[in-house]
Parts: sequence; C-alpha cells; structure tokens
Amino acid sequence: MASLSDQEIRHYREQGYVIPQFRLSDAWVHRMQDALNTLIRNNPGVRPEKLVSAHIEGHNDEGVRGNRDFFDLAMNPDIVDLVTQVIGLDVILWGCHVFCKPASEGFETPWHQDGHYWPIRPLANCTVWVALEPSTRENGCLRVIPGSHAARVLHPHLHEDRTDLTLNQRMAEGSFDVNEAVDLELEPGQMSLHDIYMIHGAQTNTSGIRRTGVALRYMPGTSLFDRSLRPSDGETGVPVSFATRPLWLLRGEDRTGRNDFSVGHRGSCATAHGLSEALASFSPGLPFAVALSGGADSTALLVGCAEKWPGQVRAVHIHHGLQAAADDFERHCQALCAQLNVPLAVKRVQARHAPGESPEDAARKARYAAFGAVAREEWAQHAIKDIAIAQHADDQVETMLLALSRGAGLPGLAAMPARWERDGITYHRPLLAVPGALLRAWLVERGLPWVEDPTNTDERFTRNRIQGPVVARAGGRLSAVPRDFFPQCPARGPGPGIAGGGGAAGSGRGRLAACHHGPAGVFAGAPGQCAAPLAAAATGNAQRGATRSAAGASCRLHHPRAQDPPKGGDRPRDAPGAVLLYTAGAGQTDD
Repeated sequence: MASLSDQEIRHYREQGYVIPQFRLSDAWVHRMQDALNTLIRNNPGVRPEKLVSAHIEGHNDEGVRGNRDFFDLAMNPDIVDLVTQVIGLDVILWGCHVFCKPASEGFETPWHQDGHYWPIRPLANCTVWVALEPSTRENGCLRVIPGSHAARVLHPHLHEDRTDLTLNQRMAEGSFDVNEAVDLELEPGQMSLHDIYMIHGAQTNTSGIRRTGVALRYMPGTSLFDRSLRPSDGETGVPVSFATRPLWLLRGEDRTGRNDFSVGHRGSCATAHGLSEALASFSPGLPFAVALSGGADSTALLVGCAEKWPGQVRAVHIHHGLQAAADDFERHCQALCAQLNVPLAVKRVQARHAPGESPEDAARKARYAAFGAVAREEWAQHAIKDIAIAQHADDQVETMLLALSRGAGLPGLAAMPARWERDGITYHRPLLAVPGALLRAWLVERGLPWVEDPTNTDERFTRNRIQGPVVARAGGRLSAVPRDFFPQCPARGPGPGIAGGGGAAGSGRGRLAACHHGPAGVFAGAPGQCAAPLAAAATGNAQRGATRSAAGASCRLHHPRAQDPPKGGDRPRDAPGAVLLYTAGAGQTDD
C-alpha cells in the first residue's frame, strides 16, 4: 500500500502540490510507454498534447480513440491510496488527459487554474500528473506557483486566439508572480499531485526530447460533477464533452447522492464501473480471504480484491471430492493465485450427503466448516476474520424465485444477506448488485481465464430451469422480477429484504405481504413466461437429490483472447487455447 508521509501531506496542504517518494515500477512505466505509442498511432488527427479521456477505450465523445491501459493506470490502487490522503476516503475518477509534447515543437500550456474550466461543485479535485518520459526544464516540464491554491479563489482568465497552445486561455497579468514558479522535473514513473486551485502551466518544448505526462483527475465524493454547468466546451482549445463524461466511484461513497454514474459508460467502462463500484462499498477487515472455486464470479472477485488491497488478500479453495476433475480445478486455482501473487489455501472435504439429505446442503455445510478451519488453523497468524463470497445479482434473483417455487413465505423471500456471521467469521457478498454477465465481460476484456461448469446449464437442476427463461429476461435486476413477472402485485417495489438481501424478512413485511399470495396465487397471476418455469421448478425439486451427483459431467476452462496475455503478468499454466475440457460436477460453486 502506497502512502504519503506526514511531511508530504503537509507540503500538499501548504504549497498545493507534492512530489511523493512513491513511483511506478519499471514494468508499469514500460507498459504505459507502449500504450502511449499506441495511443498516438491510433489518433493521427489529434495533437498529442490534447489526448483527452485517453482512458475511455475506443472512440470517445471527445474525438479521441482511447486505450484501456490508461484506465488501468487511473485505477492503480497505489495511486488511489495517495489520493485518499489528500481528498478523503470517497474518491471519484472523472478524467484522464495525456499531454505529450513532441520534440522541438511541443505546445506551451499557459498559466491557468483547472477549477476555471471544470463543472465540479464545490470545487475540489486532486490531479495526479504521472511522468511517462523525462520531464525537464528543457522539454517543458510542469511548473507551479507554490501556495497559489491557499486563498481558494479563481482568478480571471483571458482568451488567446492562437493555434500553438495547449489551452486557449491564460491567466490575467498581476494575478501571481511568475518569479515564484517552481519547475517540477520528474523521471519516468515519478508523479506530482496538485490542487484544483493551483496556478500551473508549462513552457514550449524546444528540446530534442519528447515529454509526456498523464494527468489523472480525482474528485471527492462530497462534490457533484454538474454536467448542466458546462455540457460541452471547445472554447479552451480542447474539445470536451462533460455532458457524456463517465464517472467511476473508486472508493467510499457518493456523499452528494446526485452524481450520475450511468452516463457515458459503455464496453470496458461499464464493466469496470460495475465491479469497482461494488468493491468501493465493500469494507472487510484486513487481511481477508476470498472463496475461490475457479469460476468466473470468484475469479473476478479475487482479481478485483487483489488489485484494490495488494498484499492483504488470501484465497481459499475447497476441494469437495465430488467429481473426477476436482484436482484440475485445484490446479487452475493454484496457477491463478501464483499469477496474482495471492496466498492460496486448499482444503479437502468429505461432502457426500447422507440418505435424505440434499447434496447441495451437504456440500455447503462441509464448505463452511472448511472455511472456519482454514481461518483458525492455517491462517491463525494473519487473524483472518472476514471471507468474501462471489454470489452476484443473478444468484440473488434465482434464490428469490427458487423460494417462490417452493411456496416460501416471508423468510424465504428475504433472499441472501450481503453480510452475516458464522462461527466467529464475518462473510460478505459484495457482488450482489452486479450481474454475472458483467463479471464475465470484465474477465474477457482482461484476457483472464475461468472454469465453466456445464452443469450450470443442465435443466435437471432447479436453479437452471429458473435461470434461463426468467433471470435472462430480468437481466440480473432483482427489482425487475416482481414488476415484470408478478404484475398483479401492488407497484410498491420490493422490500428491503429482497432488494438488499441484507435484512430480516420482517424488515420488508409491509411491502412483501402485499405481493405474497402463496404459490397458487403467484403462479396464477404471473405471465406465462414466468409461471411455466416456476411451476416446473417446483415440481422438479423432488428430483434434485437424484440428479445432482453428476460426477461425470464435463467442465470447460474459458480462456478469452488467447493471443493477448493478461496485463501485468503471464497467463496461468493452462493450455493457451480457447477452451480446455475438464470433468466436473456438483459442489464446485461459489456460495
């Protein structure tokens, strides 16, 4: 975990900027230098000083074709850790601008204050300026006026109708003393942090050496990104589209309750947003563990947690012994954890069910007993008290509908809690608001493999008979299920027990009671698309025990984009093809 020293924090508060001791690794620098060259090649018609929103992959609304690597840089946990120390624990990413000044002709950046241009209210922001190449006086390094932020005042800016400037606005003379300027010379991988009111600029690059920096923009969750103030603005010389600029909640909460995190998200933006938002509100005790089956859901959770809390995450894999290829699952998890540098504990259990006992219940009991044993015995020195489980929004929908199929009352409709305690361990389900498809898309974009169990589509199993026609139509939106499939219910929305999955069933009694007519009432009033699968699920429960012991079913290892290895490390040792066939069966689930 990166951190600023007390002296560095004091310098930022008093002077408005700081160059921290922390710097990017050589591997990060080389990766970003490659990404920079790709970015420039992909934008031949854009001045390299004006590569706005470079973190938005593909063509954005500001005339730039962005690159995913810059988004990953902005999400770097170490950088975000530094930001939290100067703007607080609630962090929103809203911008990324690449300033590349070509040798001999790099544009000047006039003296200015960022707050003059940005629709943030109240004005608050930390810009992290990351050097990708040497930044010196000779090639136009960033310059600041120390202490110019202290008065929290925006000075007048004058328009300049010139084509050789990064910005077409310059601060009026007399607002500051240029003789007080400090040149921030940086080596590749070094960075500076500066305040939104800081007066800063950069001279032309007349040297023979190119100079590039990436400005990452973070605002606190106490501020609003008010798109109505400046919906679009090209008057500064830099085309922007704040009206469609996406936001990401990286840490903490949106304290205003008014920031719109849905605008502008598409492709990798949308998938990263969903996962990062879920993890932003997840606050486990450190260190903690992630339950890892090797499936897409637990793989995404482990990778996301390992990136957010480097060195603080463990993984535990339960070997149920219920299928011939359980050893292959274990080897896959070992390879993934080795790639992520995450310690892995493997616990073998005897999960055979007794006569009259559900195989799933038997496996679940064995699994939780194993979690507790690992925490107490293998990781006792680390004081592991929290374990994260990767059940997501689709699982929550299935759980509620499965309860309906069985004629459950209010307790059954409470669905899964986001947090609960068992045998001294606090368990968390941080992904309950994230659709499973989004998690898989996130892994595909990163080229990360996962194990796919084909029994998940076997309609002999009750959950799968519900999942296909019902959850697919609901799109993983739990709140849509009562509205879309049970229109006879009053339009009051689900109670807290359903929507959040976190309270007792009684917490939503007033609303749930209005919707619960018993199984016959629900099936009778539900649309045909819903009634049939639910009824089939209900009658199929008796078959569950006989069909869930599919020890010979085959399981596939998904390996997306085999030609493009994951960023930041080698691919696990599994074969580099698109799919490997494994044998799998019951018990290898994330719950």
